Amino acid sequence: NNLSNLQKRTGKLDKALSSIQKAIEISEQVVRENPAVADYQDFLATHYHSLAGLQSNTDDTDVVLATLLKTIDNRESLASANPDVHRYQAGLASSYNNLGGVQIDAGRLDEATGSLQRALEIQMKLASANPDVLDYQDSLAVFHKNLGAVKRTAGSLDEATASYQKAIEVSERLVAGSPT
Repeated sequence: NNLSNLQKRTGKLDKALSSIQKAIEISEQVVRENPAVADYQDFLATHYHSLAGLQSNTDDTDVVLATLLKTIDNRESLASANPDVHRYQAGLASSYNNLGGVQIDAGRLDEATGSLQRALEIQMKLASANPDVLDYQDSLAVFHKNLGAVKRTAGSLDEATASYQKAIEVSERLVAGSPT
């Protein structure tokens, strides 16, 4: 994963894709050999998530969507089997958010709305259960903003305004609670 990130930053997208695909192959083998180790499943889901990010540079939306759906499938299983592991829940919410972003770009606004609402649902539970974890609160604001963007694009201006207002409220709470 680190190697593919470096290769992408240096303009070597083909090598980055190859590296992350090799990481996925290794992770899949590790998961097959150690199916009870949740962290290995998490590594695999993270690699798929990274692959989708790299694929988004290729303009093949269907491939990106398929990879994100595979990521979500892995993360849904992981999060449901380990509901008390917050990073698994956060990863799942992030994957739904990213899926929604790709769906927006593809003009699939109804699908994007569903994905972003699912991301928000997960993130709201996470942020509510962990009010002192600023990353969870920040992601909540971002997800509200993203839902507002899809609603605005779809012409649902009242719903967009409501989502943007919720994003502002969360952000204001973050600023008010920040020690700096």
